[in-house]
Amino acid sequence: LPRCVWSDSDRQTRLCTAEDVQATIDLIKRLRPPGYPPAWENLFEELRYDDPFKFSLQLQRDYWQPLSLMDFRILPAHRFPADQRARDVRSLVEAFQQDPVGTGPYRRAADDGESGGTQIRFVANPHYRRPDLPKIREIVFHQLEPVEAVRQLQNRQLHMIFDLSREHLAQLRLQDERIISLRGRSVHFLAPNYRHSPWLQNEAFRRALAHAIDRETILNSVFRPQGAVADHATLTGPYPKYNADGQTCWAYNPAAPAFEPNQAVGHLAQARQQLSGDPPPLRLAFPARHQQSEVACQAIVDQLKAIGITVNPTPIEPHQFHHVVTESHAYDLVYWRHDFEDATYTLWPLFDPSDAESGGGNFMGFVPDEHLRSLFDELRIHKEFREIQATTHEIHDFVNRSAIVIPLWQVDTYVAVRKTVRDTHFDPLDLFQNVETWSVEAD
Repeated sequence: LPRCVWSDSDRQTRLCTAEDVQATIDLIKRLRPPGYPPAWENLFEELRYDDPFKFSLQLQRDYWQPLSLMDFRILPAHRFPADQRARDVRSLVEAFQQDPVGTGPYRRAADDGESGGTQIRFVANPHYRRPDLPKIREIVFHQLEPVEAVRQLQNRQLHMIFDLSREHLAQLRLQDERIISLRGRSVHFLAPNYRHSPWLQNEAFRRALAHAIDRETILNSVFRPQGAVADHATLTGPYPKYNADGQTCWAYNPAAPAFEPNQAVGHLAQARQQLSGDPPPLRLAFPARHQQSEVACQAIVDQLKAIGITVNPTPIEPHQFHHVVTESHAYDLVYWRHDFEDATYTLWPLFDPSDAESGGGNFMGFVPDEHLRSLFDELRIHKEFREIQATTHEIHDFVNRSAIVIPLWQVDTYVAVRKTVRDTHFDPLDLFQNVETWSVEAD
């Protein structure tokens, strides 16, 4: 470990040590704190150390690309006392979220109460290990309506806007603003709730849903700027189609069949015959206050209505969305963005039937059949990349043909950045990469 100092060391110097790593692993293994993949509960065996800055971490099983797992966030042990962890970890996590501690270039500033909860301010961490950094001494995040954000950027009140809509993108490009396009590992799909509805448990009905959606039409009308045919991508399976550099992702199976809208009616007729009736109305949950999500979901609703499937769009407030979907499971279909942790594209936690309880990774309540289980078992055994890729492509094809989830698209993210912001390097997975070296010139 580098000699990092926790940012709350004003009265007492606290170094980040193996004790903090041990506390983090204990929390992951026993108490599953928010922000860590559920599958990691069974990942670590034990941590050994004699030197506070050197340790060995043993995994419970062999793992392809084990170093991909070693960039997890370390929590400060002094903020999660051992005697309180088992009693009320949620309260400790909530307190930590309100007053976070880190070892990076910034720490959260105290809230002055004047922003109404729409701003978060970060100031330079005086204990940061690299002298004379960060160059930018304060960063303020603003939660603004899109129109107001664009206005403030134009008036030089903001330096950056994240996640521009295509309309505002076109507007800012006409004004010669700097626009960055980022392509990450996230994919969007419709996730069914398998717990209650026999219709969503029926493969023919799910295939009708999958085939009825004209993905290209929605991408063109909702997400793509005019003429930007290379932006965004339709999907036939649960993995991203492209890497950040535009090359085809190794996990994506290009041989999987495309969804054909003209096949949807036939699949729906088959489902009606198998279930002896017509499908009931379904609720489609999506995050509120995000215009593109709302418009895209309405387009999906309209396309499904055209073949005789009624879906009611149900916006969920952003601060409640995760709870509604992953804990209370109060939805039929959900417009879901799935973020892969790393380039190994591990998908099993989404399907693991042992993790389907409230707050678990398998929020759909899906129970995989023997064949799908065997494919994931093969992934755990293989170490040769060609075998791993071949098995991953089989999983892609299986999900495609059985419509376990309804694959939609891989959406690029647009960021507007003032030209006075210098020395930047944007990464789709870590937007503020090396932010300590960024600088801002005077207007």
